[in-house]
Amino acid sequence: MLIQIAILILPVFLIIIFGFICRQLQILTDQDVDTLVRFCQNIGIPTLLFYNVLNLNLNIVFELEIWFAYYTSLFACFFIGYFGTKYVFFQKTEDAIAFGFCAMFSNGVLLGLPICALAFGEESLSINYFIIVGHGPICYLLGIISMELAKTKQASLGRSLISSIKPIFSNNLSIGILLGLFLNLVGLQFPSIVNDAVKIFIVSAIPLALFSLGGVLYKYKISKNLRVSIFIISISLVFHPLTVYFLGTYSFSVNREVLVNGVIMAAMAPGLNAYFFANMYNAGKEIIASTIFIGTIITIFSTTAWIYVIR
Repeated sequence: MLIQIAILILPVFLIIIFGFICRQLQILTDQDVDTLVRFCQNIGIPTLLFYNVLNLNLNIVFELEIWFAYYTSLFACFFIGYFGTKYVFFQKTEDAIAFGFCAMFSNGVLLGLPICALAFGEESLSINYFIIVGHGPICYLLGIISMELAKTKQASLGRSLISSIKPIFSNNLSIGILLGLFLNLVGLQFPSIVNDAVKIFIVSAIPLALFSLGGVLYKYKISKNLRVSIFIISISLVFHPLTVYFLGTYSFSVNREVLVNGVIMAAMAPGLNAYFFANMYNAGKEIIASTIFIGTIITIFSTTAWIYVIR
């Protein structure tokens, strides 16, 4: 059974490995990879999120229980990541905030979507998109407010909140999600010819993003401070999905078919946004790069185990 599950999700990781190998063999340069990443981050993935959020049937997927379970766990990951790295591993405050951000920001789009599609079927992804709607804005809001308060200790919460607004709403991923949600609520429908064109376009978004992720991972170096990376990975790959499962099962009574997608979303390795956040503040970049690299590799095995447990 475990081998069957591993074979089921392996195509996702083979695309990442292919991107890694192409960069290693110098078929692609760092500039080529950066161009692919910019396309995926600024056009491909935002369009994918926009289209799918626009077409969500909110009457069917409006399951607040999974939101409560998922985001309660997410906030816990941030604070455990922050306090653990600051007071157990004695990291600087700004670095500890970046590590907390990394611990909570699972790669739900690039890894979670294709893995859930393969494991549970395309029709189940409406739950994933429902969770994703708030993921980026909430994570960035918490991370930026915390960092601004840490950098300028005399700053008020209101000032820090204002400082966080621009990065969140100038982010193309957030724009795609929020625009899709707004047009969904007002009931806009595209003409069929436009709809068909968008569907053709977004088919390439996830494979291309996975391929470029492999190229990006090639550039990352393994940090000497592996203890912090392992701590963050443990939060991300074990604590996060485990608490979503227990909260969803015993506290919020989430429907089983909904819960499995939420657990797998939570079980993904930290995403590139964790590195982008660290780069914004020049905080903990080397350790976070290692965490993303190692975490993505471990996800091959940990996700197989999680799917086996919750299926």
